[in-house]
Amino acid sequence: NNNRRQKLHRCSSSLKYVNLKLEYVVEKLSSLLNFKQEINELSQTISDTVQKLEQIYAEEQNAYDSLPENLQFSDIGMNIDFAMSDIQDAQNDTEKLLEQLDALEETYFQFLSTYNPQPLISKIESVTEVIEDTKESIEYATQK
Repeated sequence: NNNRRQKLHRCSSSLKYVNLKLEYVVEKLSSLLNFKQEINELSQTISDTVQKLEQIYAEEQNAYDSLPENLQFSDIGMNIDFAMSDIQDAQNDTEKLLEQLDALEETYFQFLSTYNPQPLISKIESVTEVIEDTKESIEYATQK
């Protein structure tokens, strides 16, 4: 359980890093040449987080499956089940985040063609909101 919490804390830290990097990207809108590289780095960090969440989920699933059937319906089993549900929520939020980053990159290219920064800023704000939701899901899962 403590091991899972530590891993979830690391995932949360990764998302905090992504959030900080997105704030940095907003500050760097004037240097548009680096934007695509920054988005690629963020996507890689998020993809790594998705893999870590999948690993943690598999570990929890194995822990649950190895419990005797009578313990699966006990507090121990229910806590593992709730934690797995929270981890799945975090996975879903993280996948949404990847989708938002893809949309952000598309908006970036539209921005380059129109030089209208508002859609890009709006998309960055959307990504930031999804990051906050994802961090909350992961932090909630660490409490199980």
